[in-house]
Amino acid sequence: MNKERIEKYLLTILVIGCSLAFVYLALETKTPNQRPWSGPVEYSSKIDEAMDLLRTRRNKDALAILDKILLSEPKNPDAIWGKAEIFRRAGQYKLAELMFKEVLEIKPDHLPALISLAYLRYTEGNLKAALNLTNQAFILSGSCRQGKALTYVLLGLINSARPFNGGVIARINRSLEIKSYFLRAARLAPELPETHLFLGIFYLEAPFLEGGNLKQAIRELTRAVEIAPEFSEANALLAQAYKKQESTTTRNSQLYRDKRLMMGTFVEVISPELKAGKIVFEEFRRIENLLSRYNTQSEIYQLNRSGYLKVSPETFFVIKKSKEFWLASKGAFDITTGPLIDLWGFGKGRNRVPGKEEITKTLKLIGSDKIILQDIDSVVQLKIPGMKLDLGGVAKGYALDCAAKKLREAGIKSCLINAGGQVYCLGGRPAQPWRIAIKAAQGNVIAGYLDLKNKCVATSGGYERYFTKDKKNYPHIFDPLTGYPADSGVISVTVIAEDGLTADALATAIFVLGKDKGEALSRQFNNVRARIIEDTRVQNN
Repeated sequence: MNKERIEKYLLTILVIGCSLAFVYLALETKTPNQRPWSGPVEYSSKIDEAMDLLRTRRNKDALAILDKILLSEPKNPDAIWGKAEIFRRAGQYKLAELMFKEVLEIKPDHLPALISLAYLRYTEGNLKAALNLTNQAFILSGSCRQGKALTYVLLGLINSARPFNGGVIARINRSLEIKSYFLRAARLAPELPETHLFLGIFYLEAPFLEGGNLKQAIRELTRAVEIAPEFSEANALLAQAYKKQESTTTRNSQLYRDKRLMMGTFVEVISPELKAGKIVFEEFRRIENLLSRYNTQSEIYQLNRSGYLKVSPETFFVIKKSKEFWLASKGAFDITTGPLIDLWGFGKGRNRVPGKEEITKTLKLIGSDKIILQDIDSVVQLKIPGMKLDLGGVAKGYALDCAAKKLREAGIKSCLINAGGQVYCLGGRPAQPWRIAIKAAQGNVIAGYLDLKNKCVATSGGYERYFTKDKKNYPHIFDPLTGYPADSGVISVTVIAEDGLTADALATAIFVLGKDKGEALSRQFNNVRARIIEDTRVQNN
């Protein structure tokens, strides 16, 4: 996950919201000896008046006062800083930057200027410089509550914009880290409407997580408006949050929702039947206990360890079907890639680029032709010691199929199951199909919608989970024939099929094969549609 993964709307509003935040630092210290600048006492009341005008957006009046101060005291850091803030609001960033630097030359420990400059670096995308300046401001803020609160806000912003390439657990941890900064800011300086604004935006968009928390967002945004009724940005967001709540309530009337972290991703269940969630989660847990290669009690773990095992009919079925997809895709889909996943560090979370000799050696363990199946007694044998099966390319799809079967047996005719991008639409919503949003390959942009009943959708892409080395991205989906992460010129594949196992396997295979061969593969299967998005940068080179 990279910077584009962060909500574009979130970043836009954060840029707008910060415009008001920095004027409060000078307001918090009212006596001359507490000010960042200890100039003549007669200017203290004028500075206070200018800061009040800045807070209420009366920039022209504030500028007139600040200019008068600067005529008599051209090196007054507070006045220079206030004037620079006005220029920054007007979009004159270069001029504002020069003035902030001038303030810091006059008084290196001028906290407002330091924070303003850090924010400028953040808006430029220079996160390293922004973080360094923010850390300096944090140390300098000392007992200044509002100053420290604003540094927490900046830390939240910077962490929102940092490049990201982790899995679901890392995504949760990053989101909680961002949330903690905004929470600290709001608790430390609850009188500042901006701290509630940022926390409200976080709850509204929930970066790195599925969806948001409308109730919490409305509470925080309402608090911001109560403190500052003239706060136009907070008012606009609050109105939008209420509209979103009304839309969600109408859309989800008579629908129950539940979400759990299972099989390494979020599994969400939406159904008019309350019992649907329990049925789905129990079935997902059962399949995970069968097919996970990391669960020491699973059959796949035991097979990888011993190389020979009599397995359950279900495990045998999934392995056999996987071999069929391997054959149909001419090796592009392969469940024997466990050693490659470990070699590149995806399974252990310690990513690295191995040498060619290591890859060549590991490739000797790859190939589903090395899996021997005995249909009579469901025995599976791995021909070469060191082989490891990884069913990550079909496990969620098969779990969807099993869950849908259990739902039908329970008499449930309407349910949507979303397992981290693999979606099963059982029946439809009341009086209409399920509508599935197809996410664009980059950013939080919707590329289109699908209206489906009794279909499964699976998406594979290299943009969700990857690592970067020497400015090159390495996705987690491997080409089993080369031993390297897939590099077919495709960045996203969405497959619609009758069942989850087929959709899951074909999405992975097509991602590896590329557009032309992938489309040819999809035509081999009945009732299958594939949507392939290519990397235009590859095409143009």
